[in-house]
Amino acid sequence: MHVAAQRSGYPESARVRTSIIVRSSDRARLAVSRARWSRRVCAPWAHGSGNSDSESDGANLVITPHPNSGNDGGCIGNTQMSLSEMGLTVEVAQVVSAASGYTRFTLDDANRYPRMEVTENMLNLGVLSSPTFRSVPYVAADMRWWRLRLDRPRSKIIGEYSADATTWINFGELSNPPSSFRVAIEAGVRVTEPTPGTAVIGAFHLCPPP
Repeated sequence: MHVAAQRSGYPESARVRTSIIVRSSDRARLAVSRARWSRRVCAPWAHGSGNSDSESDGANLVITPHPNSGNDGGCIGNTQMSLSEMGLTVEVAQVVSAASGYTRFTLDDANRYPRMEVTENMLNLGVLSSPTFRSVPYVAADMRWWRLRLDRPRSKIIGEYSADATTWINFGELSNPPSSFRVAIEAGVRVTEPTPGTAVIGAFHLCPPP
């Protein structure tokens, strides 16, 4: 069952039209917000960035980096936000396949850039100065969903992954959560790759419930 919802508590420009996915087989399971990717890529919550061919079919964001060295692209949020205990969740249906490629989910605070990313077949949790602070071998089926959430009492960012957005595996923690940031979802290549591959981003939970 899909129930349309509009999240409140955010500026109008930051609100995202979502559907709450309620699994009829088990209503106790975690409800996940699905962003309706506009035909205007990244709109209305973000703007396109970098050098990539990014497109939307209304259900998925598809990012194909340009093949030249150092190219990346995707979506960067228009509005500053803060991390909650609910966290931010992204469904990564496919990562860039090139050897030097990466698919990245970042809290863009213009300083440390806490992020989760897949590169060289590893799922990493880190910051700009230490991008592989925690790493585990990437298994696509087991790691389709990524989440960054706040542990407020301990002032930590928790990095988690899940196969179904219901059962989450904690695989690392980062100190010093940013007070505000913009969400960035990007894919790219570090060296020239004639066939860089494509990242496919499905559902994401951008705004926590009020």
